[in-house]
Amino acid sequence: MWSRLTNVWKRKFGSSFHREAKKFSKTQPLFLLRVIREIGTPHSKCGYVGDVVDDMLAVKAAKKKLQMVAIGFLSGRSKLKTSNESLFMAGADFVIESPKGLLKLLS
Repeated sequence: MWSRLTNVWKRKFGSSFHREAKKFSKTQPLFLLRVIREIGTPHSKCGYVGDVVDDMLAVKAAKKKLQMVAIGFLSGRSKLKTSNESLFMAGADFVIESPKGLLKLLS
């Protein structure tokens, strides 16, 4: 599954894009902003699902340039109250606990 996703990614963005993204820390919004620009999706329809505080910090920084939604995801190992609070404190607009939660949020 992962290799299939990687191949799709390389076809869409090229392997140099992945190398370029590694230059920046995870909290930098440049990577997110470039993906949104490359895909051509209107900003008002953009959202990012992340499971760690750094993901939410990157979206929070990207929000200075465009409107988007930060969605925190609590995986099975991190469903602690502190994890939930940490995601919100880092900038999550919503926190979900399952893929079904994302579908419900989008409907």
